[in-house]
Amino acid sequence: MTRKINLLCFLMALWAISSSLFAQNILYIPYGTTPTIDGSITTGEWDESDTVSISIMGGSREVLVLYKHDSLNLYLAYLGNLASSNIRFPEAMLDINHDQSVDWMSDDWWFHVSATDCESVGQPSNYDSCQLIRHNWTGVPNFVPAAPNVDTVEIQIPFNTINLDITIVDTIGIALDVSNTFSVWEYWPGTADVSSPATWGKAVFLHPAATSIQKPLRPNPLTIAPNPNQGTFSIAIPQSLQGREMQIKVLDRFGKNVYVAQMGRQNSSATHAVSVKLPGGIYVVEVRSGTAVFWGKVMVK
Repeated sequence: MTRKINLLCFLMALWAISSSLFAQNILYIPYGTTPTIDGSITTGEWDESDTVSISIMGGSREVLVLYKHDSLNLYLAYLGNLASSNIRFPEAMLDINHDQSVDWMSDDWWFHVSATDCESVGQPSNYDSCQLIRHNWTGVPNFVPAAPNVDTVEIQIPFNTINLDITIVDTIGIALDVSNTFSVWEYWPGTADVSSPATWGKAVFLHPAATSIQKPLRPNPLTIAPNPNQGTFSIAIPQSLQGREMQIKVLDRFGKNVYVAQMGRQNSSATHAVSVKLPGGIYVVEVRSGTAVFWGKVMVK
């Protein structure tokens, strides 16, 4: 009897861990205003977006990716550590029917921005289509050999380009990566592989009329107060992380760490106070412990 109980406890724990990891591979794409796709992030135009990060260079740096939609287009902004980190070109893969096939299907798209803009459908990394300016989607700016380094890229993918009607289908497969195109591919989600849509995450497009009731359904949100603030705020540490070693970061819109704290088990508590002098703007707050990652956005006046 004891063995059966222990086995049951083990299976329940395994299910909880796998469910937690799976939940982290979902992007809830918020509805927002239409940004100007010019390769420059201006105040206010990405306020409604949510954010994930791509860990690069063995975890020593991160590329932030902002995402949202306006009912007609998917918008992505890759911020920080691109050209300045030994060249990382942004890419996005979309599985429109969410087949989750181990092989590429005719509804799977690959988008790439480097010196030119490239796309392919049905297969990844096909550079035959590359053009400086694509007629059916936008990725800017393009990378050039000379300085200044390109570390911010904005992308607009019209839904009619990828044959997606989000009033009918609001969930697709998705993977985001940065690559040097020949030896390095670094992904969100971390387990993704460009060659296998079965390893990608999932994107759910939120309706324009989404209410505040829906927002907590987004994976692993953080509670931050006051918000907005003047650089002094408190982060509510999720109960599942309390009493564990963790790292707390605040990142600016270029993916640069502006605040980092390492918390040991002995000083891990229910809240963490941050006080740092920062220019006005939107910042990303990350609380990480092992494979568990929680996110939030904070506005500094």
